[in-house]
Amino acid sequence: VSSRKYTGNYTIRYIMLTDEDTAKEKGITEYYDTTWVGMATAYRDYLYAKGELDSLTKEDVKEDIPVYIQTFGALETLEKFLSIPITVMAPLTSFDDIKTMHSELSAEGVSNIKFKLTGYANGGMYSSIPADLEWEDAVGGEDGYKELLAYAQEKGFELFPDFNFAYIRSTENSMFDSLIYRNHLVKSINDTYMSKRYYSATRQTYIGRFELAISPAYYATFYDELSENLLASYSDGMTSAISIGTLGTELNSDFDEDEPYNREDSKSHTVSVFEKVDNDFDSVMTDGANAYAWKYVDHIVNAPLDSSRYIISSAAVPFIGVVLHGSVQFAGTPLNMEGNIGYSFLKAIENGASLNFTLCYQNYNEFKEYMDLSEYYSVRYDILKEEVSKYYNLLNDLTKDLQLSKIVAHDFLIGERVPDADEAEADKLQSQKEKEEKELLEKLEQEKLYNASINHGRTDAADEMATALED
Repeated sequence: VSSRKYTGNYTIRYIMLTDEDTAKEKGITEYYDTTWVGMATAYRDYLYAKGELDSLTKEDVKEDIPVYIQTFGALETLEKFLSIPITVMAPLTSFDDIKTMHSELSAEGVSNIKFKLTGYANGGMYSSIPADLEWEDAVGGEDGYKELLAYAQEKGFELFPDFNFAYIRSTENSMFDSLIYRNHLVKSINDTYMSKRYYSATRQTYIGRFELAISPAYYATFYDELSENLLASYSDGMTSAISIGTLGTELNSDFDEDEPYNREDSKSHTVSVFEKVDNDFDSVMTDGANAYAWKYVDHIVNAPLDSSRYIISSAAVPFIGVVLHGSVQFAGTPLNMEGNIGYSFLKAIENGASLNFTLCYQNYNEFKEYMDLSEYYSVRYDILKEEVSKYYNLLNDLTKDLQLSKIVAHDFLIGERVPDADEAEADKLQSQKEKEEKELLEKLEQEKLYNASINHGRTDAADEMATALED
């Protein structure tokens, strides 16, 4: 075990819930119901009292709800030059492509777009440590980014360049970057470097994707260097924005023999970085986001809007929607990556969430060459742009006037239409009409058979048919 122990205090706070009958008996007027909504409301009020959450104001939101679009920058691909294989950086979505996407989507009524720019700097999709900032030439370079910033300022949408401080690709490390393995990476109990693991359903085990974990003690070191370079891109009057990837979700301990850090230490280092980011940038985005990050972010994507849906669960409720709606703008996982778009769209409505999409403008076929990128098989912008506008406009019409509201109740509706008295009478008349039409058709069919039997000299059959018609 680690030689460093947590020496702080663990505190459990109990908040009592009260049922309606007891409240009436005791004369209690303000209380939390003995339901999950009561629990969520109690937790939300607790966070407000601590200053961890605050209500959004009219100045914090726009007339229309936001839509979050993650785009991919550049990817190293293999090409041939004079029959010699060479590696080149292929653009997936360039800065000019983003202008085109915004122009076309705006023409379809999609407004208040937040672009999350993933893989645009320091090596593209397999980027090096986020410290020095070098925009990839394949997507437009530094000049292209500054032009895009000016365009976004003019058109009224936001750009969130995304940087991941929690993990680094081992294959991209070089002796000239800011990363030193023995100093900056998380170590296990047996002093080996730790990597992020994903569960593989096909292999039924956890597999790695060469993402080494960075020690939380050095988040601030790398952030300070990056932020200085990134903030230099903004001119006076521009809204500065940044996405800090999975920093809001990942919380790794470090068992380095010289510098061990438990999870509470890691939380402290992570929160200190969030404080810096919040002070440096006007708008901050992160993924998922644990509760300690909510105070410092303006936008959360990939928030959990659904349960695990394991067989033992009876229902999924919008707990996070009750807690966060009206305090932080958020969205779930990308709609175009879901197996059931209709279900996920309803979950967004239920939680009061915005929509999230992952789109790629060109060279999307290159994803299949990479094991960890092959999942992006449904990201073609030219195919999905109509879906983006359809679902956004539908959700915006339903919820744009509710952005500052709190969710105060939740009910499960029975999926059954109950007609009113007029509709029931109309249904009865329609049913009677259909019955009469069916009988008439049967009678006409019998007459047709009768006439046909006479024409063919089938007198016996005709007599029988005549008797049947008379009856």
